[in-house]
Amino acid sequence: MSQTAGQYTSRITARGWTAGCANNWSLPCAHDGDLVGFISVDNLLSNRPITEEDAPPLIAFSSQAALAIKQGQLWADHEAQSRYLARRVTELE
Repeated sequence: MSQTAGQYTSRITARGWTAGCANNWSLPCAHDGDLVGFISVDNLLSNRPITEEDAPPLIAFSSQAALAIKQGQLWADHEAQSRYLARRVTELE
């Protein structure tokens, strides 16, 4: 995603009744200013209200998820570059 996460950091969107859920929150997954996705949580199965006390662990989880996504992207880029360089070496031999 091309948007930066500065405007999304630590902002949780609480929504009303959605598909039988009493609560539905969306959290941004952002790392180093890059928005890499969103996490959505609801209470469809538990029917337990989502409160402000739930926010800190959800924010921590979304931060860890964003870091894992970025690391996965970096690793995929690294492997693609390695394959490209291996092909180039083979062509030059």
